[in-house]
Amino acid sequence: MPRLWSKRWWWPQRGFTLIELLVVIAIIGVLIGLLLPAIQKVRAAAVRIQCSNNVRQIALAAHDYHDANSKLPPMMYTYTDAKSQPHGGPLFWWLLPFIEQQNIVALGNDYAYTGTTYASPVKPYLCPGDPSRGADTQAWAGGWAFSNYGGNYMIFGNYAAGDGPNDMYGQNNLSFITDGTSNTVMFGEKYGHCGVDGSTANVAVGTLWAHGNWAPVWMALYDYGKPTDTPPDPNNHNDNGTPYCYLNDLSTSIGVGIPPSRGWGPYRCGTVGLASMFQVMPDLTNSASANYCNSTRCQSGHAGGMNAGFADGSVHFLSETMSPKVWWHLNTPQGGEADIEY
Repeated sequence: MPRLWSKRWWWPQRGFTLIELLVVIAIIGVLIGLLLPAIQKVRAAAVRIQCSNNVRQIALAAHDYHDANSKLPPMMYTYTDAKSQPHGGPLFWWLLPFIEQQNIVALGNDYAYTGTTYASPVKPYLCPGDPSRGADTQAWAGGWAFSNYGGNYMIFGNYAAGDGPNDMYGQNNLSFITDGTSNTVMFGEKYGHCGVDGSTANVAVGTLWAHGNWAPVWMALYDYGKPTDTPPDPNNHNDNGTPYCYLNDLSTSIGVGIPPSRGWGPYRCGTVGLASMFQVMPDLTNSASANYCNSTRCQSGHAGGMNAGFADGSVHFLSETMSPKVWWHLNTPQGGEADIEY
């Protein structure tokens, strides 16, 4: 039987030309350019949600404290017992047992300024959206721990006591908030590092969760002052407010044996009224900027607005386009304003 032969043709394989490679690279570059903003938006949204959850946990802790004590925690309160042992601390120290951080309270034997209590980072008090501190959890190595949240002084403090040594010991309950808990902000976000103190030394300041009232500019609070019309008069409401300056006033001694000429400050009164409007992504370097970070106000590292914890335990993302008047009215617990919309 004759053999059948088949002829096979072999074609040489051709590689990509330089032009084709450049086209492919350009297409990949365009796709990456389209994907990166989307990825960044997803990451920013995740960070915002995490920070929002922190605010909710803190606001609910204030409610749990209220349930256990029939009043809200104080902005600052310390005392000594019969054995001359100190106890207490600022607002965020009183909240620790209600966010499952009792171990930090135990570090100082029930006192914020014993042992390493004040230097202990508290995860629910840290927002990953704060660009001012990066990965730092302390103001310096082994130093005071940061907070990215502040309490509304007009709720947790005692502004009726006047600007002085007793103005931090608030003993208010939720019925004190006559404007309604859903219309009143209890907690706002803050930067860890934020501006300078205003002294000749221009000392950097910020927000430390355990700091006390000997330097309110470092405390985890905002709206340190009172409505000018106390008790408030809705028919003649003053939107400027009266800032408090206790231990921050250059014209007086800053404490026992500490003259106002000390080099490290801090010298800055509270910011209240329309000027207390929260800052969104404030400038951290240019002190001449109109949006330079002011540690007596709230700050947000989230584009477009700030997470705020309300007195009913809810959390809302407040737009940066909000009117400063509405922001102020949301923070006065007894203002009786009728224009609160957010």
